[in-house]
Amino acid sequence: MERVKAMQRNATAARDADAYRPELLAAEEPRYLRRQKPVEIRRKKFSGRGWPFYRHLLVLSFSGIVGATAAYYGAQFLLYSPSMLLLKPDQIEVTGNHIVSREAVLQQFVQDRNRSVLRIPLESRRGQLEQIPWVESASVQRILPNRLRPSARRRIALSYCHRRLGRSAARPARKAHADL
Repeated sequence: MERVKAMQRNATAARDADAYRPELLAAEEPRYLRRQKPVEIRRKKFSGRGWPFYRHLLVLSFSGIVGATAAYYGAQFLLYSPSMLLLKPDQIEVTGNHIVSREAVLQQFVQDRNRSVLRIPLESRRGQLEQIPWVESASVQRILPNRLRPSARRRIALSYCHRRLGRSAARPARKAHADL
């Protein structure tokens, strides 16, 4: 129904445009008379925003997709690449231990074999190293691409117990601890 009305309006407007002749009315009309000719209404495309806005939006969208794709493949490489895996015990560099054996330290990292060094929980392994009897404090560092460096600080004995000829005697381990 609206189409029929629109067609009737267009026919009426075309008829009125033919009836309007400006040369006959130019002398009689005041200067600021309203136009009698129908005016074409222009509507802005894309809800009032111009092409630069949509071009910027397209460029930002494209760069966001490229960035997300690069981040995904980078994470896949870092987490699952064979060059990032902890494969051999030689990749663990144990430092700072004189009393604790290397095997005791390596035993804490057995479950991390064939895993990426980025997926190894360092705080958990540090806590496990501190559970070893002669370790006072420990730290674990990642050395990229595929190495770990656990460092253990040994406990200092306050005194030693010696048994000689059936007698036991305690003596201080160091002079600094004799006052304790």
